[in-house]
Amino acid sequence: MKKIIYCIMFISLLYISSFSSLLGNRILEDTVPVSGISDLSADLIVADLTLSGNGNNTINYKYEDDNASTFNISKRNSLIYIKEEKKSFFGPISGKNKFFYVSLENSLNSFDFSMTTSDLIVENISVEKISGKITTGDVKISSLISDNSDIKTTTGSIEVYKSDFENLRLETTTGRISTEQINTEYLYLRSTTGRIYANLSNTPEEIYIKATTGSITLELPDINLYSIECTATTGRIEVGNYSVKKHFYKDGGKYKLKIETTTGNIKIK
Repeated sequence: MKKIIYCIMFISLLYISSFSSLLGNRILEDTVPVSGISDLSADLIVADLTLSGNGNNTINYKYEDDNASTFNISKRNSLIYIKEEKKSFFGPISGKNKFFYVSLENSLNSFDFSMTTSDLIVENISVEKISGKITTGDVKISSLISDNSDIKTTTGSIEVYKSDFENLRLETTTGRISTEQINTEYLYLRSTTGRIYANLSNTPEEIYIKATTGSITLELPDINLYSIECTATTGRIEVGNYSVKKHFYKDGGKYKLKIETTTGNIKIK
């Protein structure tokens, strides 16, 4: 009986949501000035977020008032907090017409986020520390300078371009990881199901890359600087001109490189 009631409630919600969409929901749009901030925190359900250093110290938002969710932008000393909350039992179904664009002219000390079904873009900015997780959504990063970045997704791809780090850690359960023209001293990449591609402009002191199901490609300025340990349970390993199955080991390098995949190939060049 409970299952029938829940089904009726869910169908009713979909009907109301569809009917409201036909009538047209109110669109909230505004620009909020922000200054004197050094930290940003975002807790979002379906809204997308862009953090940019292109800068005039504002938060532009567009938010469809669908009676399923609401949001709040608050300032606590030097912290700006963006929070999205449910207004109904089921919460928002769609993130269409819901986004925040944070445009700053100064660097940040920290940026942390928790996002459920949202996409994240970070561009042209310096942030000392970034940490957060997206359940379902993609991450795109370009022209970022960061000491420590730790970013996770459950379902979604992570792309990082032309950025500088001291420590970079990217993890996804289902999705692709791609980095291109990046500098970092420490690199950790992990994907359960998905390919990993890493193109580095420098030679990090330590690199660890792991995939359960997926091939791994790593491009370095000089592979001869590394002690290398590679394992591909089902697949081939190519390191420079060498091609072997399952295991590859080379000692004597200045830096450390370890790559593992269960199902997939490994290529280092």
